[in-house]
Amino acid sequence: MEIILAIGFIIISLIALKCNNSRFLRIATCIVYVAAIVYLAFISREPMPIHHYSINPFGAARRGLEFGGGLLSGLLHGTVKITNWAELRNIILNILLFLPFGYLIPSLFPRPRCWQVILLGLAFSLTIELLQLITKLGYADVDDLINNTLGAAIGWLCYKLTLKDKR
Repeated sequence: MEIILAIGFIIISLIALKCNNSRFLRIATCIVYVAAIVYLAFISREPMPIHHYSINPFGAARRGLEFGGGLLSGLLHGTVKITNWAELRNIILNILLFLPFGYLIPSLFPRPRCWQVILLGLAFSLTIELLQLITKLGYADVDDLINNTLGAAIGWLCYKLTLKDKR
């Protein structure tokens, strides 16, 4: 469900940004995007009795993939096996959910640099993860921080390749 929502929002917002030069539409798209993220990260969740968090970087990838003969050998020889689809789904979802962030920010501000968009994506993601930890709504995870930031960076690249200077 969340992946379909993420892909749908990516498509709709890209079309809206590419077809319309309206600053109002760009701001409205950002507001809807933030509302969707707030809904997915907090409102759609039940409070947990204890704080849940993980500070194990790339733990989801290690749980979701098995690299025959190690990471480099597995990638070079094609011996990577999927061992947990749920972990991979979460990685993909977090990247997809922050793709719009990476191209919406440049549509609002004049010529932000890649590092600025990445830093803002990191800050937005960190805010979400800390609020999830504090409110016990969700699972605060360093992997989410990494994948969300990667999504923002990919989104910025999409903006640079397709939408730049269309305003």
